[in-house]
Amino acid sequence: MKNIKNKILFVFITLLFVVLIPTSASADILNQKEQFFVDNKFDEMGRDKIDATLKLVSKHAYFYIEDTYLNSFSYSDKIKILNSIKNIADEFDNRIYPIQTGFWGSEWKPGIDNDDRITILFTSMVSDAGGYFNGTNENPKKINPDSNEREMFFVNAESLNREDNVKNFLAHELQHLISANVKELIQGVEEEIWLNELRSEYSVTVMGYNDNYIGSSLSQRVKQFFSSPSDSLTEWKSLANDYSVIALFGEYLSEIYGPGILLESLKSDLSGIASINQALLKNGYNKNFEEIFSDWLVAVAVNDTIADARFGYYRPALKDFKVEPSASIPLTDNTYFIFQDQIKDWQGKWYLIKNLSSGTKDILKAEFSGENLDDVKIIAVLFDSNGFKGIKKYKLDSKNPILNIDGLNSLDRVMLVAYKGTKLSGFTSSEPTSLFNLNLSRIENIPEGDSISSENILSDNSVPAEYSIENGTLIRAKGDYKVYIYNNGWRRHVVSPKIFSFYGQFGFAKVKELDSEIVYSIPESKLVKLSGGKKVYQISDNGDAKHWLDISGEQFTLSGRKWDSIFEINESEFNFFESGLSIKN
Repeated sequence: MKNIKNKILFVFITLLFVVLIPTSASADILNQKEQFFVDNKFDEMGRDKIDATLKLVSKHAYFYIEDTYLNSFSYSDKIKILNSIKNIADEFDNRIYPIQTGFWGSEWKPGIDNDDRITILFTSMVSDAGGYFNGTNENPKKINPDSNEREMFFVNAESLNREDNVKNFLAHELQHLISANVKELIQGVEEEIWLNELRSEYSVTVMGYNDNYIGSSLSQRVKQFFSSPSDSLTEWKSLANDYSVIALFGEYLSEIYGPGILLESLKSDLSGIASINQALLKNGYNKNFEEIFSDWLVAVAVNDTIADARFGYYRPALKDFKVEPSASIPLTDNTYFIFQDQIKDWQGKWYLIKNLSSGTKDILKAEFSGENLDDVKIIAVLFDSNGFKGIKKYKLDSKNPILNIDGLNSLDRVMLVAYKGTKLSGFTSSEPTSLFNLNLSRIENIPEGDSISSENILSDNSVPAEYSIENGTLIRAKGDYKVYIYNNGWRRHVVSPKIFSFYGQFGFAKVKELDSEIVYSIPESKLVKLSGGKKVYQISDNGDAKHWLDISGEQFTLSGRKWDSIFEINESEFNFFESGLSIKN
């Protein structure tokens, strides 16, 4: 047997556990009282144990609540809390559990307690804790005396006053419980904390809880990101900023490359960055983690998918979101700026050089000095008066760490994006820092040998007009945001980015950008049917409802509709559309 490793995750804990034979146990009964071990770092009063009572038994879970917490309320308030637990249990049984296990896989079942139900304990926690998971509870007491010998997780009892919040916490923690089985028990691999947390953050999106953006978990992560965008993706200090960075990167990764990448990385026998690279390769992407991370750093600065499909978000609520630069510098002919900064692995820094029209010298000189410069990469994001123009990529050279960007007189501003991506695994809560100085000025001529090489990259998504479209290809017209799926000479509008989450192989990176004449020459269909089903439905013009065609086959043909225009969709997409009135002609 392996030794157990204790790893704390802020608000949420995940631990490696060992493969053990489940103990025999009988099912818990309503009003059963139990004493539970809790983590004193999260407990509001620093306790190691609390007493709790089972208040509801559902199909998939036991819902316990701490006695001291519940008894602090009046009778009427207790009723409200118990009603809240009932509502939450219904949501857990009918939506959270089946959707999460359907997407990620199953928890250890029947597990250490030989019981298919999960234990969910509502207990008093510190104010900034939503919940946590501790895998040592899946060990017998002879291995860990403080084990509760259950498949369980803990939720802050105060969240019962906000049912929308508690749903997020349940989805988040359930992913940790599933990961403990799929990743650690089955694959025998200990996951990097940041990636485990990223999947749990994305679990809220999988549930659709971020669809109504205002007040959602994602909207809170965006606010946190604005307060401190330059936070390392992989260094884990258990702070709110850590969650904001992984949440926004996870949304981007899943939008552009499909949620199947996260699922494949979970099932991989590798961990962290290596598992994502493996998942990308399996899904047919000629991209690695570093390239995607650097694209994301540009995406949060540009957020313009029309200009370049890689550099922005497709979720409507995030389309106006842009990062606040680390520094904003007006640069004229006779001014120069020197400042010091520091950078860690997988951390982005954004420096905006603006007011370029105030000068005439056509070259931006950026001279770096400091330690470990060979590990730092720079992306120059170029903007003219019409917006985003393109990017140039640089790798710093400690022997000659100077980059020169010409053409300033045709630009409105330049954003320098710095990042470092050397370390690939074994991340901790305190990663090493590289210090550097940056000297910015405008010059007229580039001295010979005074510039590192650059690679000019605009877009790699265009394809020739004669492109042969295969069935199942995602396409869009140049200059248009609408994405269609092609089949048998027809195109069907993918009305929401959420639909990508229903098909693991879909992602915006697989969208082929074609000349508008080609796309619009393909007839559009709004007809669908459930895969394996017989009924044909027509999607409404605004894309929110499906209407059953309550007509015969002969009527269908006489109406001018085409049988080959019917698209088969899976159950998740079928249920995505509300049921509207039947069509009888």
